[in-house]
Amino acid sequence: MKRVLVTGGAGFIGHHLIEHLLKNTDWQIVCLDRLDTSGNLNRIREVLEGNVDFRKRYEFVWHDLKAAINSQIGGLIGKVSYIFHLAAAS
Repeated sequence: MKRVLVTGGAGFIGHHLIEHLLKNTDWQIVCLDRLDTSGNLNRIREVLEGNVDFRKRYEFVWHDLKAAINSQIGGLIGKVSYIFHLAAAS
């Protein structure tokens, strides 16, 4: 099974990508976001609601990419097969 990292996953485009990946793959998904003004976990919560399989395959990691990824954050992310880099200031 693949494990993917989606940076900016709580944003508008990111949450649509996460929803697509959950519905169309069996991949583990790590969402990395700093949840500033445009990031909103309610979008993802609606996707996960009522689906145990989706909740098992989804993880959220809070991190601001303006800072380096230290060993603790790296450990939470783990080894990934793909990175979808969608994080940006809006």
